[in-house]
Amino acid sequence: MKKCRELVLRSLSEREKSFWELIDENEYDIKTVIATINELLGKEIEFNEKEKKFRIKEPLNYTYINLRCKHCNGRGYSKDYFEDVLNKFVEITKERPLPIADYDQGFIIPTDLALKASFMYQRGDIVNKEILVLGDDDLYSIFLGLTKLPKRVVVLDIDERIIDFVNKVAENENLRIEAIKQDLSKGLPEGIGKFDAFVSEPPESFLGFKIFLDRGIKSLKGIGSSGYFGLTRLESSWAKWRWIEKFIIDNDFAITDIIRDFSIYPERENKWEDFYNHYKMMKKIKVNVGLPDIDWYKSALIRIEKVERIKEDWSDLYMDEETLATPKPFEGG
Repeated sequence: MKKCRELVLRSLSEREKSFWELIDENEYDIKTVIATINELLGKEIEFNEKEKKFRIKEPLNYTYINLRCKHCNGRGYSKDYFEDVLNKFVEITKERPLPIADYDQGFIIPTDLALKASFMYQRGDIVNKEILVLGDDDLYSIFLGLTKLPKRVVVLDIDERIIDFVNKVAENENLRIEAIKQDLSKGLPEGIGKFDAFVSEPPESFLGFKIFLDRGIKSLKGIGSSGYFGLTRLESSWAKWRWIEKFIIDNDFAITDIIRDFSIYPERENKWEDFYNHYKMMKKIKVNVGLPDIDWYKSALIRIEKVERIKEDWSDLYMDEETLATPKPFEGG
């Protein structure tokens, strides 16, 4: 793909970079980036086997500069309001269950949980709200519970280790959290009620995503209820994004927010080293790129809200029932 090729070369115009830096800085999915790197190898780029770095053979006529905000890294929210909660969360979860490959697990850094809570708070989706967490390897339910702001938090997860850990913390800290073991492919458990918001980091296969989002959508109370979920560009192409967006819209939801690279999955804390032996991408790249030297796996945070279908008014170029801040033409011109 021409655009992906341009972005790989643009990244390398700055300096030599690892494979993990290249996919982090690109705009396309892993499959496309690997195919592009394989095509460029030996032609426009070279690979240093010892350093595990790629370099450009001929310099471009410009140098790439990263223009994202250095303070918030493009996310636009502060963790300050939840600083005390964050510190307690880190202490409480030191003995947390580690990810296992059986359930496609991996958790985001605790700081990003504070930023997610800030975002949800700003949107009015935490205080006195009933919140459903679909899959909780992040232990976000515990963070929400520690804020003392939600009315109720319910967790559904297939991993009994997570269920036991969340319920134990909830009992010890007197938190309004209930964790229930549930295979979401079999639907929602009976008797859990309805919720103001759901939160999930769903699998990114078509089937996995549809199952998790369908359960979240069916759990909500109605108009004005919201959903929060993560989605990467690494394992979801823009074509898959389009399919996901259509699925959301067809279920009468508006996509109110998309914040790029909001959630970071830390390599060291997740202890994923052994997982890389089983990742298909490691077999598709032509060279031995080694283990990651940065936290490269990131996901966007997306918010959706249940809406009523609108009555379309095509009678006027400028005015309809909602254009209340548009000046109506004065009589006489």
